[in-house]
Amino acid sequence: MLAITKGGESTGAYLGRDRMAASGVHSLYRLLEGARCAFLYRGSFNEGLAPELIVLGEVAADQAERGKTHSQRLAFIMVEAFQNITRHRSDAADAECFFALRATARGEDVIAVNPVRADEIEALEQAIARLGGTGKSHLKSLFLDRLRDGGHSARGGAGLGLIEMARRSGNGIRHKLLPLEQGHALFALHVPLGETQENAFEECLSIHRCARVEGVLMAVRFCSSPLAQDATLRVLDHEFVDQAPALLRAKRAMLAAFAWLGASGLSSAGLIMMGGGARDRWIELCWRAADDARSGIRERITAVIGLSHFELERRYRTAVRGGDAAALIDEGLIELARISSELLAFVQGGPGDCDSLRARI
Repeated sequence: MLAITKGGESTGAYLGRDRMAASGVHSLYRLLEGARCAFLYRGSFNEGLAPELIVLGEVAADQAERGKTHSQRLAFIMVEAFQNITRHRSDAADAECFFALRATARGEDVIAVNPVRADEIEALEQAIARLGGTGKSHLKSLFLDRLRDGGHSARGGAGLGLIEMARRSGNGIRHKLLPLEQGHALFALHVPLGETQENAFEECLSIHRCARVEGVLMAVRFCSSPLAQDATLRVLDHEFVDQAPALLRAKRAMLAAFAWLGASGLSSAGLIMMGGGARDRWIELCWRAADDARSGIRERITAVIGLSHFELERRYRTAVRGGDAAALIDEGLIELARISSELLAFVQGGPGDCDSLRARI
């Protein structure tokens, strides 16, 4: 049975997927719609991801043609913010860490969220207060002081990482401490680069809340950059260590998503999300297409959803051989249908809204 929802009203079986989930991922898409590049992460957080973060930062800066210096600053801040999570998170049971890059036409926002113990809050507040409103010369002085004492932050002091992020940002850093379970708080750090935007921090916190509620493990938009795509696949290597079958499915699905969005002219407008757990892993594509292209995309999707297993295999072989233009453009879509353990779930938003496609992997 065709799995389609249109305009918020069900027109077919939804295959066990809560309609609120569709609403939620569409909300996440809308929060990121103004981003030319985006990377969201809620995974295992090990420091081995630093090379991938550097690549993503460099691609984001290069696509904006901001120059090598800006690229290096962004890559440094991304790695340092990520390591601020891996090195200083507490073991709070009811909290998950979060990292994100949102790159817009005006600049970039890096956000890092991690739980901290209640007895660390006062010192953390004092450390960041020392950085607030300080000029470059004072930040440099603080940085040199930390170098002389070995880079460690005494109670109420500021570590090298926070100081250097504030220096390289040029806009300082912002933070919030959010209530959590007893004995802990959630520390949210925001480092903006480029032209500062009003309410940027609040928007980033909304992105975090939405990603957490929807169980998003990772989300990515980097147009059609092969370097960013390769880095995304290497992130998956860290998430599925010693899980070869799950890793293979996740990589196949991610490659298929990249391919279909690219072939459909949706790379710059699309957002790829992966989430769920070991038994309900999913990948979801969200996009907003022009009105004159939207109906054609829907027809292609519904045609693939309606194919039998035999027809899917035949169309896939035809696409791989390049013998049919229609099959070739939808090779990624056909591959998603082959990978998915259930029928693809297609949700068409209302007029002017985004559409989405989910596969169970």
